[in-house]
This record gives sequence, structure tokens and C-alpha cells, in this order.
Amino acid sequence: TMHALRADVRAGRIAGPPRLLFTGAPLDGPGGADEGVWIVRDPEGARAAVDSTAARGMDGVGSYTWLGPAAYRAAAARAREKQLPLGGPPPLA
Repeated sequence: TMHALRADVRAGRIAGPPRLLFTGAPLDGPGGADEGVWIVRDPEGARAAVDSTAARGMDGVGSYTWLGPAAYRAAAARAREKQLPLGGPPPLA
């Protein structure tokens, strides 16, 4: 798992970058077509996605451009509550 990889790097058991950060699946809106993204349709879904990301021990939350403005603001607020950075481009709309 990602967490085991990070532990192995920190312990010096394997070579790797000095710091590994994981965000999980980025949040995107219904217009997004990339595989491996979390499709979010509304602010409630955005908050649930951030909660799930935090519960899985991720270091931050990623976003893509099709995430709607209201969902983006909700994700940003929830990420702030969880003390997780939100990274990625702002919404197109």
C-alpha cells in the first residue's frame, strides 16, 4: 500500500524521495472523462469525498476543472476543516 511504501522509505529499507505525499483519486465533475477520478455532483458529494479521503489517511485532496464551483467551495471548506491541502486547477464554470 501507499502507507507501507512511505514507511519503508522513511525507515531506509528502500530508496525514495525524502517525502511522499498522497491525495487519492482527484475530485472532478460530471463533465470529466478521466479514469480514476471521483465524480462529484454537488456540495454534499464533495464533502463526502473529502471525508473519505481523510479517513483513508491521505495527505491532501486533488481536484480537476470539471468540479463545479459550489462543489469546489464545499471541498475546499471541508479540506480546511480536516487540515488537508486542496490542490489542482479551479473550476472552469
